[in-house]
Amino acid sequence: MKRRRLYITGIILSALAILVVLALNNIFSILNVLRDARLHAAGYDSGTVRTDSSEIFYYRGGSGSKTVLFVHGFGVGGATTWFDAMLSLDDSVQALVPDLPWFGRSNSSMQPTLENEAAEMWKLCDQLQVRPDAIVGISYGGFVAMEMLNQRPYGAEELLIVNSPGPAFGADDIRQMCQRAGTPTPEDLFVPKEAEGLRKLTGFVFSNDSLPVPDFIFEQVFESETQKHADAKRSLMRELVAHADLYRSRMSTLHTRNGVIWSKKDRVFPLDYGQRLADTLHAEISVLEHSGHVPHPSDKKVYLEAMRRFLIR
Repeated sequence: MKRRRLYITGIILSALAILVVLALNNIFSILNVLRDARLHAAGYDSGTVRTDSSEIFYYRGGSGSKTVLFVHGFGVGGATTWFDAMLSLDDSVQALVPDLPWFGRSNSSMQPTLENEAAEMWKLCDQLQVRPDAIVGISYGGFVAMEMLNQRPYGAEELLIVNSPGPAFGADDIRQMCQRAGTPTPEDLFVPKEAEGLRKLTGFVFSNDSLPVPDFIFEQVFESETQKHADAKRSLMRELVAHADLYRSRMSTLHTRNGVIWSKKDRVFPLDYGQRLADTLHAEISVLEHSGHVPHPSDKKVYLEAMRRFLIR
């Protein structure tokens, strides 16, 4: 009997050990599953829209009359970027949260350009028969949001920009950003070719050079996110840089209502860019005192409250 108990105990411990190993080797995937389960439990539905050249994955939730389109930046997709915002909005808002082409679960055969990214977002809205009342863009997503409103000046009445300089950013500013980051080009910074580069990027955007994250986590994120469609992402960044002055010159600043949220410790786009953008847009700026380029987690409550104040009124 004792030998049998030891045998069963051994099997259980071995099984647990295998599960632990599997979890460690797939922890990023497991976190994504848990995130998706939480969103579905909160009433969000997900789906994929197929355009003539793209497959665009999206989340949609809320029952309010006001529709808000959330556009993420480089790195992870829409649901990861906007997870806390999606859960913090009340029933007065309906949120549409896509993955941009070549990010998350979206893909495309078109040429990687900012102009095409914006056009695909309009195709998503058209197929879902949605006219966004407000567009929220963070980082690269802010450039996409502004290009969307360049293509359709009356496509949305409200624009909220988070840590994205838009028309306040030009070629000289790009060179200064690379100097701050210690990288030769923006694509080397935002689409690194090795996991160590991802660690460097993470420290830069969080304004913390020594984040206590194990190396294997960076390896998993690098393999599952950074490497996915890496060539297209690098092309996107090169195209944005090459045409920065053109995009800047044609970005519309005339919207019914504008808002700006900016991180005081942002090293990608320092606060001065946010203040200039707010002046250009005639917008009130909400400053996050403790955050880097990524607003979480240092100013989470303040960040979400600033977003809610702008969107829910």
